[in-house]
Amino acid sequence: MIRVKNLNKQYNKGKSNSIHVLKNITLEINDGEMVAFVGKSGAGKSTLMHILACMDTYDGGEYYLDNQLVRNLADKKMARIRNEKIGIVIQDFALIEDFTALENVSLPLEIGKKYKKRIKKEMSLKVLEEVGMIDASEQIVRSMSGGEKQRVAIARALINRPDIVIADEPTGALDSVNSKNVMELFETLNKKGMTVIIVTHDMQIASQCKRKIEICDGKIEEEGKKSSWQSVSNEI
Repeated sequence: MIRVKNLNKQYNKGKSNSIHVLKNITLEINDGEMVAFVGKSGAGKSTLMHILACMDTYDGGEYYLDNQLVRNLADKKMARIRNEKIGIVIQDFALIEDFTALENVSLPLEIGKKYKKRIKKEMSLKVLEEVGMIDASEQIVRSMSGGEKQRVAIARALINRPDIVIADEPTGALDSVNSKNVMELFETLNKKGMTVIIVTHDMQIASQCKRKIEICDGKIEEEGKKSSWQSVSNEI
């Protein structure tokens, strides 16, 4: 479970050009939910995603991931959380273009150094099969379409069997057909029990999620469901 209480984030803190990006954010995301964060560019949704994905720090408040306070942790600890608990998918895929799909997917397994080469290959092939890319396992990423690259990126996010997948504008670079295919893949993962968080400005994509949280000027608004921590002072 993700629990956030009175989360604040500022850039250039203490300077004349400081920007208060997140303002007293309070929310809960339960295991197995499929949630969309929506909002205009600059609203703070990507900043919140980076914090939830343990890719960025925050200035005030509390963030608990599986009842562990995520704050002031050592870089190695943060990297371990990202590697083991959270799968991250971003809009531009962040793949190594000259590597094959198989090589890209297996990269997170190199960090922990837990598995032998044969096991890593078996695990990578399995997730490629799950996303419908097994036949392209030896294909160089540079030669792939956008939809194929996104599927490889999703497979890489799944390689360590994370509890949570966080996707930032996962369909932003795709056409309507590939967007539909990618969203169906996320829905399938969610039905299997995985928590899925999608950051998007596309309301049609957001409507396919079971829950929608709008971020506006660093604050959140949500219809129908409120956090048990929520109070009037949070201005939500």
